[in-house]
Amino acid sequence: MIRWAILLWVVMATGVSAQIAIRGGEHANFTRLVLQLGPNDPVRLLETGSGLTLRVDRAGASLTAAQTFDRIPRTRISDVRISPSGTGAAADIRLACECDVMAARLGGDLLVLDVYEAGRSAALPPGGTMVPIKASIPQSDPPEPVSPSNADIETAQRTLLRQLTRAVDQGFLTLDATPMADSPDASSRNDTTMEELAGLLANSAGVEARTALDRPQGTPPLQPTADVAQYCLPPEDLAIAEWAGEQPFLQELSSLRQSVVGEFDRVDADALERVVKLYIHYGFGVEARAMMQTFAADLPNAALLTDLSQIVEGGMPAQDGPIETMVGCGGAAGLWALAGAANPAPPQPDLWPSVLESLAQLPGGLRATPGDRAVAKLIDLGRADLAREMQSLLLRTGTALTPLAELNAARLMREEGRVGEAERAFAQLSKEPNDVGVIAKITLLNSRLDRGAVVTDASLTEIRSFETLFRGTPLERRIAETLVRVEAAQGNLLAALARIDGLLPNEDQEERRYLAKQRLLAVSTAELVGPSDFARAVISHYDDILAMEGSGAVREHLAAELRRIGLGQLAADLIAGRPLVEPVLVADAVLPDDSEEKRTEPVAAPSPPPEAPVVEPAPDNPALDRARQALELTGEARAQLEQLLAPRQ
Repeated sequence: MIRWAILLWVVMATGVSAQIAIRGGEHANFTRLVLQLGPNDPVRLLETGSGLTLRVDRAGASLTAAQTFDRIPRTRISDVRISPSGTGAAADIRLACECDVMAARLGGDLLVLDVYEAGRSAALPPGGTMVPIKASIPQSDPPEPVSPSNADIETAQRTLLRQLTRAVDQGFLTLDATPMADSPDASSRNDTTMEELAGLLANSAGVEARTALDRPQGTPPLQPTADVAQYCLPPEDLAIAEWAGEQPFLQELSSLRQSVVGEFDRVDADALERVVKLYIHYGFGVEARAMMQTFAADLPNAALLTDLSQIVEGGMPAQDGPIETMVGCGGAAGLWALAGAANPAPPQPDLWPSVLESLAQLPGGLRATPGDRAVAKLIDLGRADLAREMQSLLLRTGTALTPLAELNAARLMREEGRVGEAERAFAQLSKEPNDVGVIAKITLLNSRLDRGAVVTDASLTEIRSFETLFRGTPLERRIAETLVRVEAAQGNLLAALARIDGLLPNEDQEERRYLAKQRLLAVSTAELVGPSDFARAVISHYDDILAMEGSGAVREHLAAELRRIGLGQLAADLIAGRPLVEPVLVADAVLPDDSEEKRTEPVAAPSPPPEAPVVEPAPDNPALDRARQALELTGEARAQLEQLLAPRQ
């Protein structure tokens, strides 16, 4: 972001006793910061990932940013934070734009920093000489290039290896076993910089990369694979146990809230952050988000605090938030990712103890929410062993027993083979008037389906009512997945297949969609579904069946069922993999005469044409006969006369 260099030494002159104020001024093309320094004050400017750090290395030096934003917006400079630095002080200046920075020396005691958009130029201050920061680095003492530590390199190597392994498993990469020329040996790898490491991958002749459209279609598991951890936040950023003092909650909250708004209604971002963290520490997620929305201050960790505020009250964090980037981490980062990420993954074995330790360090009133959610996610991931360890820790530390904890205990019973005991617990929990009750009901139905028990119409109706009640919530998908199984078990094959299309509609979900249909069709029979519905299901999803990799056994099963209901030609086409040239009509023409379902939809017989009205002959009228004989009448006149003389009804 910042295209200037690392280090600046400046020697200035002024008084030493008062705080050094960082004042700001806004100009048309740039934002200016001005500091009045003391005599012989050594000052350093260091580039950081978010901006720069200004350090005054004089013993007893003190900086203040109280007046920095009095006259400037936060469009180029988003924040200035003061902290101790050795014997002196430091200011972390965070930039909010793709900016360059220029430094100027004025009168020997002023330091001027101008921040302006890259590619533009800042105006020279009167009497000053503006120089780019990189031009002010002494040529006699060039700084050493900043290289990542060995720990950073090893972390990057492990992450890259996991990414490559996952890409190979999913068919995105093909690794050539041929040894690479001039590959670095193990002894030199720790000296490889981040940039060189990326170059090794880009120049690897043994790696062939393909897109998702090029890869072969396999049969991945229905459970989505979690993304590799992208960034593990340090423990201090997630030290929720330390986000409250020793005062009672209301007393501490009152004193903190009073400091949020200062003189001239300016919001103190540090005080606001402390209030938000206090709310999260005590599990008040809604209140934490309300504070951030009300004061709309630029908190550097607002996204993380928002995610945590969702999790502590049982909600879901943002899918693109920082929680998702911590999947697979250890410590507090791994705990909160396991509890809140949409696609979690258990940490590596060497990191697992640190996750448990982080859970144990949480406040007692807050421990249950992430702990119970993490246990549930571990069961979902098939790691009942880790789930039992975490559940045991929660019980040992006296964590309150919640309905979700009871549900987790019942699920672990079932994993241990105690099916009857588990189903009785599910049935009892299903009476809970909350999300846990719905999950218990769904889990009970799936358990019964697994052992081949009959699902009643009442259960199907109840699950369908859940579908309406919980639409748009995190439970919606789980309910839909259960409905697929229940409807299939009751013979509603067409509805179940349609639900699979709705659950996995995207192109990148094609393989999972095919696999789900394959598993469903493999256990469906014409006797259970009904001949016509079975034939219609095969015809409606014929192209998908042909596109499924490894579907030979399923095709044989479907073909045998089709032959049983008299559709031999369709069965032959399916086995041969021939596309349907024209639609097959499931009607009398293809179903045998003795089929109970002659048509998929009865066709009503055509209605007969309306009958012509019957005209009764008029009774004899002697007067009319004599008039006809007496008069020579034209056809038109005779018709008029006959109409006049005709008897009235």
